[in-house]
Amino acid sequence: MGNLHSLSADRKAHIVRKKQYVYLEGDEPTRLYFLKSGKVKTVRSNADGKEFITGLYNAGDFLGYMALLDKTEYTDSAVTLGDSELVYIPEVDFRQLLLASPVRDSVHPQPKYNQLAT
Repeated sequence: MGNLHSLSADRKAHIVRKKQYVYLEGDEPTRLYFLKSGKVKTVRSNADGKEFITGLYNAGDFLGYMALLDKTEYTDSAVTLGDSELVYIPEVDFRQLLLASPVRDSVHPQPKYNQLAT
């Protein structure tokens, strides 16, 4: 494998309609997501059910990688803001690339939106 973007090349893009969840807080990660087109926000809910935006992602961004890297459940949920195309990259392919050349900081070190809920 080459670099991180090579993971998304030649893979099927899946259409995810507006306001559909990509993954849910508390789920176990099984893949990395590449946002080919559209927008996705990540959110976290507090005990009262109030939703806090933790990140905004645009075409060309990867998401869902921190839980994969840390081997933990998702700490937030990802939901599309409009019709979007996502490429699903299996965890094993992502890990093989990491073993070949560490890319953790080049994935997307911090969401482009300030984290409001920590």
